[in-house]
Amino acid sequence: MRGPTIGLALAATALGAAPLGAQPGAIVRVEQRAVDAAPAVGPIDAPVTIAVYLTPGNRHGPGLDRLLALQARHPRRSRLEVRVLPSPSLVRLPEALLEAAAQGRFFEVERAARDLGAGATADELLAVARSLGLDAPRLAAAWTDGRHADLLRRHDAERLRAGVRAGAVEASLAGRSLARPLSAMDDDALDQAYAEAYQRARAGLDAGVARAELDRYLADELLRAAPRTIPARGLVDAHLVASEAAPTMLDELEDFFGDLTGEGPWADERAPDYLAPGSPLRGPLSLAGWPGLPAPAAEVDLLVACDLRRSRCAEQLAAADRVRELAPDALRVTWVPAYALADDRTGAIGLFHDAARCAVAQGAGWSWIGQALAVSALDDELASDDDDPERDADRADAVDAAIDRLVRLTGLDRRAHARCLAVEAGRSAAMVVALAAAGVVVAPTVVVGAIAYGGGFADTHTLRAVVAQARLPGALARRAMIGRGGGVAR
Repeated sequence: MRGPTIGLALAATALGAAPLGAQPGAIVRVEQRAVDAAPAVGPIDAPVTIAVYLTPGNRHGPGLDRLLALQARHPRRSRLEVRVLPSPSLVRLPEALLEAAAQGRFFEVERAARDLGAGATADELLAVARSLGLDAPRLAAAWTDGRHADLLRRHDAERLRAGVRAGAVEASLAGRSLARPLSAMDDDALDQAYAEAYQRARAGLDAGVARAELDRYLADELLRAAPRTIPARGLVDAHLVASEAAPTMLDELEDFFGDLTGEGPWADERAPDYLAPGSPLRGPLSLAGWPGLPAPAAEVDLLVACDLRRSRCAEQLAAADRVRELAPDALRVTWVPAYALADDRTGAIGLFHDAARCAVAQGAGWSWIGQALAVSALDDELASDDDDPERDADRADAVDAAIDRLVRLTGLDRRAHARCLAVEAGRSAAMVVALAAAGVVVAPTVVVGAIAYGGGFADTHTLRAVVAQARLPGALARRAMIGRGGGVAR
């Protein structure tokens, strides 16, 4: 019963009771806890876990108070656990709160830091720590050695897995994120969300799920109901290389760009087999110069290889964008072209995709991608893969018209874009060959870290879970082929 008793005492402090101070020279009992123990309020065996995702700052206080009050309204059936997240602008405060949690003083320090405001200095935080009986030298050491850095990343990965949006304070109840931002929900709506969470939790327990496994079981509930990934065969837009076209296309591209693949999968003059969903890349890729959403401190690269003329491409890019919104600083999204080389008899499809690369040079790469998807959806000729050679000229005309329109829509310098196209012509076809050498021969394919998923994902939930897994500590080895250490060059 010790854990719940301490939790309720801390809740009282967080809700307004005066913190315990320490007189100079007094003997103070400093409570030590596991470094990764989450600050919590409520019984450890409560069926509903209220997981609070807190980005420290001067706006998080009211939200945390409301969630503590929700737990207080259901004290025996709910347990509130706080997951502190990294803060882009406040580096010391997240570490200070986690160190306070390890010393059993999270709620007291959180309340005092809230009163200090977002601009609290290191000296002010240390003074607060000493006044509350914390081991201040240990707190200072935490800022130096970053002992809680892995825990901060793990909390953010858990947030992403649960589908919890970024914000000062957001939450999930029984493994499921709130339907709306916390700030948009009144207390009645929160109580309704709790009631639904309790029903889900009871159903899991009645089904025989152990309490220790309940939170993960409920968090994975939506994922279990959806396909894990879309199988590569039969549900793809195109195979990038046809066996009869592959050697000829490879020779032509090598004449222009030099040796692209070495021995590669072309040695037997047959198109390579596709990678099964969830397979590692067979070789490195260079993403330099292709459109993307930058994140200088990104932990994971997410690559979408697809044909901009296809609706499946739009679906995969939209899913990537939604997942990135949950963790914009942790995920770097890049698009590269992937289309059937055998269908591009005149080079028009390649030119259409080369144009996106040239938009990057003028700072409009991602805007071009969005506009290109919209233009393609309205142009049947542009999207056509008709085998009739007599229609090749019509498709080439459609590509020229589409590029002209996209230049206007994105506000590019027309002459500069045309000069770029003259220099970059053939880069898209070269990327298709490089993808094939790495084992990616169907479009669309989504690569998370170093793992390729041919055909992409059936839903955002699955992609979110895959990205969350890639962000967990210890996953670096799995993303070596697409990391900053020598896999994907940028």
